[in-house]
Amino acid sequence: VGNNPWLSRNGTGGIDPADPSVLTWAAGATGLSDIVTRSLITLPAGCHQIEFIAFDRSRDFMAELYAIPGNQLGTGEYANGATANNGSVNINAADGWRLVGYKASANPLGFITAKAPGFSVVQTLPFTTTQPAGWGTTAAQTDNWLATQPLTTLVNRDSINLRDPAGGTGLFPNDYPNPNDVANVDDNFFVSRFEGTLIVTVAGTYTIGWQGDDGGYLEFLTPPQGPQPVFTRLIANAIGSATITAASNGNPNSRIELNAGGGNTRTSGEVFLEPGEYPIRAQWFEGNGGAYFEVFASPSNANSRIIRIIANGGATSATDTDGLQLVNPDLNVLNFGLDSNTFSLTFSSIPGASYRVESAESPAGPWATVEPAIVAASTSTSWSGPVTPGAQPGRRFFRVRKN
Repeated sequence: VGNNPWLSRNGTGGIDPADPSVLTWAAGATGLSDIVTRSLITLPAGCHQIEFIAFDRSRDFMAELYAIPGNQLGTGEYANGATANNGSVNINAADGWRLVGYKASANPLGFITAKAPGFSVVQTLPFTTTQPAGWGTTAAQTDNWLATQPLTTLVNRDSINLRDPAGGTGLFPNDYPNPNDVANVDDNFFVSRFEGTLIVTVAGTYTIGWQGDDGGYLEFLTPPQGPQPVFTRLIANAIGSATITAASNGNPNSRIELNAGGGNTRTSGEVFLEPGEYPIRAQWFEGNGGAYFEVFASPSNANSRIIRIIANGGATSATDTDGLQLVNPDLNVLNFGLDSNTFSLTFSSIPGASYRVESAESPAGPWATVEPAIVAASTSTSWSGPVTPGAQPGRRFFRVRKN
């Protein structure tokens, strides 16, 4: 961020000892791991140039940049927890983590809470080794498992936020241990069911879902007022096989469901809710490995990435805040390509504004100007020019800057 030095670092990566203004990190040994890096920096008031470079070696790719005021290193309130969560932010802090460039939603934000005494919980007894006969992960199979296996009933919980302490954590702190937890043992092959009532005080469109390992379903039941809510579209579909389907009482589109597991199965859907009370049921199955389940919602009419765990006794409203704002958010590379020894790119532009193209052998620079002044005639501008590979074979980097 400009030439301002990073002061300290938490998580993966490190501060470059040769240039403390550079924060670096490398992929895991296989190139498949999530990396989470947080670092402290002091910025004077004003504008600062920022460069963020991410690479992907194989499989999935995700890169997200956040900021939060103050010294937050070493706390639990950071953007990504131990598992990937598709960039969601816990808004329990009014001035919490925000994507760089994020603009606050309309205020005030209306939050969903849980009606006292919270959520009832029942859970089947776990198995710690071999998969038991009759086990399955479809909704019908997990319903049958609950109906045929011995159950433990847990006293009501303020939120749906359970985990096996030996099987990993999710995004939100203050987890409840599984009622049938076997200490220091990975509990496997069990099903949990949660039932409670949501309280909505502000009419609007909400995103509601779960983050968990493994899967399950979340459904609206018949409310005491008005029609049964329906999901209009999926927002998060981490595994790729989630669906919107009928609820247990047959009402179409009142359930989001995932019949597969494997890591974080984050699933959420969009639903419009009028003020009132809405009974819900959530069901979670755990095959093996990591084990946690958290039900959350976004505020009314807000960015679906801003979420809060649904809880009894929580605040019903809050004020959203901006993230660090970008001075030129309208400058984006729309397309680029290489034809023989000619590199071309198209970028978004402001008619009448002047831009320059720079090139370097390394993202760290030094950068040289190859086209000093391109005056944009429309909202998109194209440029092409010869390219000569740098010292690293086959590599040459380009960027566009507004004059």
